[in-house]
Amino acid sequence: MLRLASFSARRQAVRHDLIGCDGSILLVSGLPQSSRASSHAGRPALPKGHAKARIVPVRFNVDDLKVIEAAAKSKKQTLSEWIRSRLNAEIAR
Repeated sequence: MLRLASFSARRQAVRHDLIGCDGSILLVSGLPQSSRASSHAGRPALPKGHAKARIVPVRFNVDDLKVIEAAAKSKKQTLSEWIRSRLNAEIAR
């Protein structure tokens, strides 16, 4: 039978001393899975030329936003997709 001899707090290095019934000790060290830092956080980079060039912040009043959201929903598009498609259609005219 194994018993846990020590345990340190989360977010710190974890050390478990597992002591077997024969008296042998197995040390397991490392960080908890949830606190390990990955080499790259977030979404993987998009291929060159596929990323949008710039974010343009825009504000809408509450009534206009409700109409825009309803229009996007009726086309089964996200709000950004719908706005982008409408602007592209206007530019193409």
